[in-house]
Amino acid sequence: MGAPPPEEGWTDGHFELVRRWAELSPRRKRIARLAALGETNHDIALRLGIATATVKDHLYMIYNVLCVRDRKDLAERMWREGPFRRDGAD
Repeated sequence: MGAPPPEEGWTDGHFELVRRWAELSPRRKRIARLAALGETNHDIALRLGIATATVKDHLYMIYNVLCVRDRKDLAERMWREGPFRRDGAD
């Protein structure tokens, strides 16, 4: 019995992003979601009770793991191919 058929319209890029998304810690997933939704580093830091520099460090690692260049690229990929495309579940 093979794998179930892919969801209609899902691309190889979607599956790659989902695989890479699974590598992120829950904290980094939350930071990625907040950044993709347009929150500033300062706002994310306040919400999570961490330093702004820590948010920047997490985002640097998130960009590397997900192979995105910046916050705009992160948001576009998450909406087009990633967790926001479905229900946002891990």
